[in-house]
Amino acid sequence: MNKVGLLCCFLGNKRPPQYLRLFIDSCRYNNDIDFHLFTEWDYTEYEIPNNIKPHKFSHAEFNRLASAKCNIEINILHGYKLCDLKPAWPHIFEDYIKDYTYVGWFDIDLIFGRINNFFYNFINHNSDLYFSITKEYSSGALTIIKNTPTMRLLYQQAKG
Repeated sequence: MNKVGLLCCFLGNKRPPQYLRLFIDSCRYNNDIDFHLFTEWDYTEYEIPNNIKPHKFSHAEFNRLASAKCNIEINILHGYKLCDLKPAWPHIFEDYIKDYTYVGWFDIDLIFGRINNFFYNFINHNSDLYFSITKEYSSGALTIIKNTPTMRLLYQQAKG
C-alpha cells in the first residue's frame, strides 16, 4: 500500500491561526494521508483526527535539527523564513517520515479536497515528483514526491 506523509512546520506563533478548525476538517476527509505538524501550538481545544500528527517543536529545535541534517549552520529567527527550507523538509524530518512511500510539504492555510482524487492519477506515470499545484515549478503550497534519498536531497542541487 502506498502511504503518504505530508509535512508542515509553522513556528513563531504560539497560538494556532483562526482557520485551523477548517484545515483540521479538511484533513479529516483525507484519512489515508498523514499530516505532520511541527509547531508550538496547544491543540487541547481541538478534536484532532488520527491522521494529524502534532509534534511540539520550537525554533531552537528546528535550527538544531536542520543544521545537523543539512550540515550547515541554520538559524531561522522568524517563522516566515521557514518556507525557504521547504524543499529540505523531507531531509530534515526524514526520521519522522521513513515509513511513507510518498512525502511532501504543504501550507497550513490550505483547505483540502480529496487529495487522492488527483494524486493517484499521477502515480502510474513512474516519476519522482508526483504532485504540485503548478506545472512550471514545485509549489510550496503543496508538493508530493517519492520518498527516496535522491528526492529528499534534491534541494542540495539548487543554485544559491
